[in-house]
Amino acid sequence: MTNYLVSFQRIAALLLIIFLGTLGRKTGLITERGQKDLVNILLYFNLPAMILTSTNLPQTAGALPAGILAVTLGLLIRLLSLLLGQAVGKLSRWSESERAVFTFQMIFGNAGFIGLPVCLALYGKQGAFLGAMFNLSHDMLLWTLGVWLLARDSVNDWRNLVSPPVLAAVLGFIFLGCGVQLPPVLSSVLEQLGAATTPLAMLVVGAQLQFAGANKSQWTLLGWLCFLRLLVVPLGVFYLLNLFALPKLLVQVATVITAMPASSMITIIAAQVDGDRKLASASTLVATSLAAVTLPLIIAVIA
Repeated sequence: MTNYLVSFQRIAALLLIIFLGTLGRKTGLITERGQKDLVNILLYFNLPAMILTSTNLPQTAGALPAGILAVTLGLLIRLLSLLLGQAVGKLSRWSESERAVFTFQMIFGNAGFIGLPVCLALYGKQGAFLGAMFNLSHDMLLWTLGVWLLARDSVNDWRNLVSPPVLAAVLGFIFLGCGVQLPPVLSSVLEQLGAATTPLAMLVVGAQLQFAGANKSQWTLLGWLCFLRLLVVPLGVFYLLNLFALPKLLVQVATVITAMPASSMITIIAAQVDGDRKLASASTLVATSLAAVTLPLIIAVIA
């Protein structure tokens, strides 16, 4: 019962902040310029801080091999999700931009905003550590492959692929591999900045939410996205990993993070590269709402 409450409360809180963002836009408190300013604050301050904080972990006996295994699994699962997203997209009649949103959301879930707190609540610090390692490929691919998927027309400008979050992920991975710990003062500052990432990102999602224009084709896309993203893929990951002699905790953490709702970062990236912001924000809202039901079910199955 506790697991149900933890996951439900996390998602309910995100939906409430999304609603506040929408209310802010409707009342004029969050203007178009304000949305762009919030996106820049997230990209240049909060997101890099959150990424560096997630990799600022002390090394313990056995932690490095387990961490390397978690990183490898995270990368493989996301690459398989990429292939699945592209295969489904090719079988559909969706537009290029709609297929990009679908594939992006198949690969990237709300791994940091919901995934890590849920892993910490369910499995303690060791679960949070494995979750952070599992998410390293998420941070790297999000700001490279993810940007490329949504901005193929502007992919010739490689500056779009070199962003503060990418640099932070690379730097954090180097620090982790070398066993470098950040000074306490700097670590405290980064933790405070990183803690503000979730509410700011959800406000941006809500402010940019324009759902009324979704057509029948997009509703079909959202239906398939939620079915595959929230049920088929996580259950498939759980049963596939159980075929190998992997630690139970690692299998549970990998499954929980894979079961996270679609990424809210897509709205921020779409705003930066002139992608399909309407469909992007709609996919986040629908998947996050349904995850309030599917995530507790997944957690119950893998317990």
